[in-house]
Amino acid sequence: MAVGKMGDKDHAYVVTRNVTHRIVIYNALNGDSLGVIPAPTTAVGTFPINVADVSEDGKLFVCNMTTDASSAPFTVYRWDSETGTPLTVISYNALNKRFGDLMSVVGRADDNTLTIYAAASASTEIVKFTTTDNGQTFTPTVIPMPSAMGSVPNVTVADDGTLWIKSAGRQLSHRLADGTIDTVASSVVATGSSKIKYMKWKDSERVLVYYYNYSTSTTSERVDVIDVTGGAAKAEKIAFTLPLGNVGNSNGTGSVDFTVVNDSTYIIYVFGANNGLAAFTNNDEYVPDNIKIAFYGNTATLHANTSGTGYIAGTNSYGDIGKYQKMQLKLGDTLFGFNYYFAAKNIVNLPDTIDLVVRTVGAITGAPDVLLAKIEITTDKLDTVKSHFNAFRLPGTIKLAGPVFVGVEWKTTCDDQFALYADANGEGESAHRAWEKYSDGSFGYFDQSGSSSWNLNADLWIGTLYIEGPEVGIKKEVVIPTEYLLSQNYPNPFNPTTNIELALPKAAKVSLVVFNLIGQEVATIHKGYLPAGHYTFNFNASNLASGIYFYRVEANNYKSLKKMTILK
Repeated sequence: MAVGKMGDKDHAYVVTRNVTHRIVIYNALNGDSLGVIPAPTTAVGTFPINVADVSEDGKLFVCNMTTDASSAPFTVYRWDSETGTPLTVISYNALNKRFGDLMSVVGRADDNTLTIYAAASASTEIVKFTTTDNGQTFTPTVIPMPSAMGSVPNVTVADDGTLWIKSAGRQLSHRLADGTIDTVASSVVATGSSKIKYMKWKDSERVLVYYYNYSTSTTSERVDVIDVTGGAAKAEKIAFTLPLGNVGNSNGTGSVDFTVVNDSTYIIYVFGANNGLAAFTNNDEYVPDNIKIAFYGNTATLHANTSGTGYIAGTNSYGDIGKYQKMQLKLGDTLFGFNYYFAAKNIVNLPDTIDLVVRTVGAITGAPDVLLAKIEITTDKLDTVKSHFNAFRLPGTIKLAGPVFVGVEWKTTCDDQFALYADANGEGESAHRAWEKYSDGSFGYFDQSGSSSWNLNADLWIGTLYIEGPEVGIKKEVVIPTEYLLSQNYPNPFNPTTNIELALPKAAKVSLVVFNLIGQEVATIHKGYLPAGHYTFNFNASNLASGIYFYRVEANNYKSLKKMTILK
């Protein structure tokens, strides 16, 4: 997978060998599938096409994978457009090595800074391909490593030209200009990771690290953001993405890429074989408005059993076999995942299997009722770091008929101890949202009075990921416009507010700004992602002087400029 611009379009390119070798094109802002680029008819190798990358000037490069380049050359193809004919630009057969598990494209073709890096699997050779004819042909140079790399080796290049190198089973390495190698501690970047990508963000240098889901762990397939501004010795993990899925990916096949939208926004893309393609951003303006998180937590508290061993929000000496959080979702919402914050675990003998469940709310009792979905995990996979959540994506989405319970259940034979965080007592709004299941199969809520309950007014630290449905009882027809249109503001002239309407036939990064007569930007009405639809912006010009101004919109390929007058 790679993300880049061909022309002025932000697209993601995923190479697949499922049924037919091809490159699938996605809209990088909203995930829409846009079409397919067929594999070259002359393709060779074990996998005729295997890895994609995009140059800074919008050229798509795709390589094959070969287990022996001397007999089936390592081959790279170039597309100048998504509908164009591919050109073979590299056919390398100088080494009897495996190439093409991963590949990195750096720089631009139009100024000959274009460089392609391919590393030989389980070997010491990195091959650097450079060009002097704008990427029509390439010259190889072998860069030796002092020790053998692991499988799926790859290279990313820092702004100073030094190389960051990663392969499965090996530490993240930094090859300095003099050829010496520094390594990042495995406590910062674990060896069970493969694809990396260098990212310069403002004054910091970062390496994005893709973790593959080797052991079918439900929390392992993700991307970590590593700050390497101070070099390998001072490398530090500063962020990580939500895990991608629950399906095993023992080949370690996946990728990470990113795009910088503006000086305050970036998007990280992660692809994992068997699990999918996802995008993560530091700016919630780029998250579609209808994607929501329901979470009621306030103060993370580990509640010990006050009358015995174990925990109130987990296993305890009374033999409880389930804990649940009621989620106040509504008819029409679509549930697709959830987060759990586990506070403690103690594995006794072998890890136990537990179930993460979704249940309906009983119509009469209000207790957890019919099972809608479950995910099985083992207790050794629980992450109990306070700032971490355990995230899970359901195998299929659930169209909801109203509120549901999300919880964790276990068998009476479970001998492991574990617990969820809950609120401090008094922070649950007395809403009967936290429930438990007893060993006899009956249920009770945490804040009920009496000797059989905890009398604890709290919420469990469980969150749901859902797509908000339409409001009940309101019929709303959503009409998607067929063309872009920036309307004349009304009223005009105005003092101090006016309305500006915009029609978007497709989702877009939208910039709507105001300029004065000498071209200075004096106000920002909107900058950020918007889904397709009709929009009305109310602009308040109370801080501007009377006079003539211009407002301009940029959205995908569309640009429009209109004049307005402030009259005070």
